[in-house]
Amino acid sequence: MVNGKIVWVLDGYTTASTYPYSDQVDLRQATSDSLTNEGTVPQAQENVNYLRNSVKATVDAYTGEVTLYQFDDNDPVIKVWNKAFGGNLIKPSSAIPAELRAHFRYPEDQFKVQRDLLTRFHVTDPKQFYSGQDFWQVPDDPAGPSTGRASGVKQAPYYLLAQFPGQETSTFQLTAAMTPRNRQNVLSALISGYYDADGKPQLRVLQIPSDSNVAGPTQAHQKMTNDNEVRSQITLLQGSADVEYGNLLSLPVADGMLYVEPLYVKNRGDNTFPQLKFVLLSFGQYVGFDATLDGAIKKLLAAAQAGQPSTENPNPPPTTNEPNNAAVDAALARLDQAIKNLAAAQASGDFAAYGKALQEVNDALKAYQEARAAQGGGTGTPSGSPSPSGAPSSSPPG
Repeated sequence: MVNGKIVWVLDGYTTASTYPYSDQVDLRQATSDSLTNEGTVPQAQENVNYLRNSVKATVDAYTGEVTLYQFDDNDPVIKVWNKAFGGNLIKPSSAIPAELRAHFRYPEDQFKVQRDLLTRFHVTDPKQFYSGQDFWQVPDDPAGPSTGRASGVKQAPYYLLAQFPGQETSTFQLTAAMTPRNRQNVLSALISGYYDADGKPQLRVLQIPSDSNVAGPTQAHQKMTNDNEVRSQITLLQGSADVEYGNLLSLPVADGMLYVEPLYVKNRGDNTFPQLKFVLLSFGQYVGFDATLDGAIKKLLAAAQAGQPSTENPNPPPTTNEPNNAAVDAALARLDQAIKNLAAAQASGDFAAYGKALQEVNDALKAYQEARAAQGGGTGTPSGSPSPSGAPSSSPPG
């Protein structure tokens, strides 16, 4: 909604294939993933070595009027195009209304190209770059085969509202997980693209230590869906309906990586729509699931407190069963209240309250882990996990 009108916002790119000393990529291949052709139009199949998100276009939802705004003031290509068409085809960036600028989000296709290049160009040592042993890859969509999509297709990036390490507040950002090349069972990095408070594009990489054992998206999906209790529920559902999975979110929380994946059921037949049935969670060796995010978090914490890893693990580590103490009970009560506040803020549509509630959940989770550690029962965090801090997000308000 801009100046009382509903408008669609589209990203416009300038490309070239003859930019000096730059690596070429196949634009269609780099931007294609498991969701291509499902509501999106694939890019042209051409080799490019120059790409800039130089234009933000709006389409008036009522009149169909198209307006082009220059977004990248330093792009010489868009300046030439504008001049070639009389200099009035594209409005200057200074003409972008503040209401419109607030709705801009990091461009998805540009992010995918950058993600593709970072699989190699994050390596700075010449010898390691030549050997390719430290290269990454975009993981396959873990739910692809089970949802009727082709196997071996790249996982799509996803937008979420979250606070990652180094970010002062919850930020709306485009995020993707990365794994080592030809080894999708562990996580290598999270890549995040967003606009900062000044409207400047930022691309950040949260790199996981190479010796860590943090599960990758494929392994996390398998752990959740192969849990004995979850698997029995899925088997029952598949008897009368189709089971579909939503985006598998990778979220740095406290001292580990939290994976969140919604599970939908869709009645067989024409004109049916998927309905949310369960939310699946994985944190280290623990799994939780329930009909709501709040319930799944409570079950995950209960499993961690009891020292009960996922039942699909044939060789679970030894556990201890220490009695609760007042500090742990207080931390659990605080976390329970923080989760309720998060649900209330989401329902209200208040973004400020929602961001504050996310931080409360993160702080409460840290307090719970500290109480567990003081008790001598551990924190429920897997060994070798990174040490970022962040707040998970379900769907943002509104």
